[in-house]
Amino acid sequence: MKKLSFIIVMVLATGFAMAQKTTWLTQAGYGNSATITQDASVSLDANKIYATQNGSWNTLTTGQLGKDNYIELSQGGDNNSAKMVQTTLLSATDQNSALINQGGISDKADLTQKGSTATLFGITSLDLSNNKSVATQSGTYGSFILNQGGPTTGLSTAIKPVNNSYLTQSGYGNTADLNQLGKTNYSEISQTATGNWNTADLLQENPILDGSTDISNSWQYGSNSTVNILQNETSLLLGNSEQTANSYQSGLSNTTKIEQISHDVQKVSATEEGTYDILTVNQHN
Repeated sequence: MKKLSFIIVMVLATGFAMAQKTTWLTQAGYGNSATITQDASVSLDANKIYATQNGSWNTLTTGQLGKDNYIELSQGGDNNSAKMVQTTLLSATDQNSALINQGGISDKADLTQKGSTATLFGITSLDLSNNKSVATQSGTYGSFILNQGGPTTGLSTAIKPVNNSYLTQSGYGNTADLNQLGKTNYSEISQTATGNWNTADLLQENPILDGSTDISNSWQYGSNSTVNILQNETSLLLGNSEQTANSYQSGLSNTTKIEQISHDVQKVSATEEGTYDILTVNQHN
């Protein structure tokens, strides 16, 4: 009898641990809008959203709070937009993941991935999130905004997130504004095809006291494009952080600006194939 009771408890515990909140959304047409909110702060569920919008002038707004958050977004058409916020709880094993695919003209995506924090007597607790974003925009005049990690204010600005970002934009006139605030930051930016007049801005920052790793890889194919990379490390411990920036541009009249701020290891590899290109590298404490 005791053995039977033990088996029942194990099944119930396993079922609770695997609980999740899932939403499937499909919209076809023009001018559609959808708002999805998932709150698992009490149940500690995993949140999942699968959203597909086909047409133009569609909007999507999502908010996820839970142990693990996942969103998979597909928008096909012009002038679509999505604003997404993912917030994990207070465990170092919690994860935010996003897979974004937009195809059209003037599409916009705004993604925030972070961990829950609390402030007591002016001291802010650590953000322990693990964040991953994979985004593809196929078209022209696309806009992608990404914020991973936090907080950055208060008496304690120590942050612990692990951030990974992979962005591909094909076409011309696209913009990317990426901000990674964490202990480990990794970014890949690829602006390809007829990639004229594209712009990519990347900030990787870590005010944690025990050092960090920042890695940036960027590729731009086309003319009159710009990439700006700032890696900022303010650790008080010597020899405990590393910054690496790799940049490649192919075309005419392109501009690359790389700035690294740290008293530890700094490495830059920049290649420009074309004419009238401008390269600026600044490495300092």
